[in-house]
Amino acid sequence: MQFNSDLVQFFVDHRNVFLTKLFLAASFFGEVDCYVLIAILIYVMWDKKLAIRLSVVVLLTMSLNHILKIIIKNPRPFIREGTYLNKWAVSAANARELAAEYSTPSAHAMASSAFYSCLYAFIKNRYVRVVAVPTVILIGLSRPYLGVHYVEDILIGWAIGLSVALVAVKYAGQIGAVWNKGTSAQVPDF
Repeated sequence: MQFNSDLVQFFVDHRNVFLTKLFLAASFFGEVDCYVLIAILIYVMWDKKLAIRLSVVVLLTMSLNHILKIIIKNPRPFIREGTYLNKWAVSAANARELAAEYSTPSAHAMASSAFYSCLYAFIKNRYVRVVAVPTVILIGLSRPYLGVHYVEDILIGWAIGLSVALVAVKYAGQIGAVWNKGTSAQVPDF
């Protein structure tokens, strides 16, 4: 499957230092390291149950993402042409790592929409909600801007991640009951 690379090429042709730094920073908020950091902070400082919920949601979403990438097998932009090292705005080490992975769906878009949508739903705080939505959007936009994903990868990732979040939010009580039945240690209402 080959998606349209014209929009990705447009971003490549119109990059600037400020936007590149902004999108590299935004991309970090869609990395596993950031999810772990946020979950630990929530666990230690605020709500252990929420931290566990968020961790399970992002773990399941990332696992689903890897399965889908293996099934779909869509290469990243500029891989077939062999120009990815020149066109991706990521470090050489990151480029080597990403080049070995498939593109569809975007793990950043998928995990961020699941994680931050759950954060939005479970925390009834206006400030958290004001930050959650633009974070998902910026993370998603960062990937084609940096040249490592097609726009379609982002849209598919957002749709799947949001679906995972909706299921997690809607069935949180039932999932918690099943979780507690299957474990020897009782976790208060997943």
